[in-house]
Amino acid sequence: MASWSSGMMDPGALGTGLPDTAAMAMFAAVLGRHSTRAEMLSFIASQSLIGLNPARWRSSAPTGRGRGGTVGPGTRPGAQGPRPQQNFWASKWGKMLNHPHISDPRTKTANLFRLRFRVPHPVYLQLLEDARENFPYAPDAVGHMGMPLECRILGWLRILGRGWCFDDVSEMSELSQSGVHVFFHQMNEWVVKKYKTTHLSPPDDEEAARSEKMFSHLGFPGCVAQSDGVHVAWPMCPHGVRPMFVGQKGYCTMNFNVTVGLTRKIYHVTDGFPGVNPQLQTLNSSPRPQTLNPEP
Repeated sequence: MASWSSGMMDPGALGTGLPDTAAMAMFAAVLGRHSTRAEMLSFIASQSLIGLNPARWRSSAPTGRGRGGTVGPGTRPGAQGPRPQQNFWASKWGKMLNHPHISDPRTKTANLFRLRFRVPHPVYLQLLEDARENFPYAPDAVGHMGMPLECRILGWLRILGRGWCFDDVSEMSELSQSGVHVFFHQMNEWVVKKYKTTHLSPPDDEEAARSEKMFSHLGFPGCVAQSDGVHVAWPMCPHGVRPMFVGQKGYCTMNFNVTVGLTRKIYHVTDGFPGVNPQLQTLNSSPRPQTLNPEP
């Protein structure tokens, strides 16, 4: 087969009058089976891929998109056209947010919202208000408004609360799977920066003394906090380290330990440890809980 260096003509020499990119595409499509100019032109015309008259390109502006539309620059045969604008407020999640009783904690709707998204509706509203500064609502490159932040935060909460995959949220919210993936990690980073100092900090001396007094009334004198561990599944654990992460659950997990007070304020979260490690060993390996023990 002839090559570029052996005198093979370049795409612009086909005489089709196509734009350079279109000529290159046509040339690449037939390069493997045709080598002469006449054969290539004959093949292109027989396949009805594109008219050989340059005037067709100039006169066939895309008057219709989708099946049956005119083929021309910017379109392709069989194209479905741009995806229609989705209306989030017509979805189940949107209708729930617009329910008149969702802010009343005594109603079924408010309890259902907390069950499905793991936070009370007022907490969600505060999170939404704080996030607007970092995630502005703006049109995309073609002028379409993206999905509202209300929807994206609900998807983020559903992933955290119920372990949904990105495609599950995409199905319910009309967001693209890639968009859910990107926003999930962006939201995680922003939440840590925004709330770490206010919601994740060890108790001061006054708070520790007050907590110890409450635990003493419950029969645990000297105690200032309580801890518990959780195993988080890791399905994509590399094969070479699987023995380190398969523990009592029988599958690969990461082990975390959370220390909280009686007011449910989080004092400390350990790093992730291999699932084979016992929870007590995980807690003892972290330096922060050791500082919570009051001096005798």
